[in-house]
Amino acid sequence: MMTFSRAILLPVSATQAFDWHERAGAFTRLTPPWERVELLHHTGGIQNGAQVTVRVRPFGPIGFTAVYRHVDYRYGEQFVDIQEKGPFRRWRHEHRFEATGDNQCRLVDHIEFEGPPFSGKIVLDRLARMFEYRHAITLGD
Repeated sequence: MMTFSRAILLPVSATQAFDWHERAGAFTRLTPPWERVELLHHTGGIQNGAQVTVRVRPFGPIGFTAVYRHVDYRYGEQFVDIQEKGPFRRWRHEHRFEATGDNQCRLVDHIEFEGPPFSGKIVLDRLARMFEYRHAITLGD
């Protein structure tokens, strides 16, 4: 199993940062344009049991459908996505919001995954680029 973690300091409370992630459209806003991800279905926001179904085309016309379910929802603190269907044997993405002051928090994205053989470096490189974009968008908004 491999892990990927990135964190960013945000000039808002943990609750405000969490609320931003709960807004309708946050998933689409955080999807880098080069990733070629099509949102097929989204129900229940980010609370326990909510699901997101996407079509991903990482290599031109070649693609796959993936289904993610939200678990471990704790308002203002964290939510977690786990893959129920898709290319990974295991995928768990924690979104943690840690208060560091009155109007400051740390957003931590921690991912544990087990992908197809020999995919580790490719996945880690794509995640690094994706989260550079995602954190820039979050900070800017």
